[in-house]
Amino acid sequence: MTLAGNRRQTALAHHRIFAVMTFHRVSFYSLFELRAHSKFNAPIVLVSTIYPGASPSEVENSLTKPLKTPSPG
Repeated sequence: MTLAGNRRQTALAHHRIFAVMTFHRVSFYSLFELRAHSKFNAPIVLVSTIYPGASPSEVENSLTKPLKTPSPG
């Protein structure tokens, strides 16, 4: 076999290896996306209360504590 023939076979082998590696990376990435962004319901609620001109303790007692108490239903 000639030197040009060996180079051609080597280049084809490299292309095949690259194609296989790319396929595996894409398939792994698609599986990773499903696991990383799975949906779940966390029982967390963020409440921000603003009462201009009131002291922090007044805001806590008149707004925040009543909002934090569980509502029926």
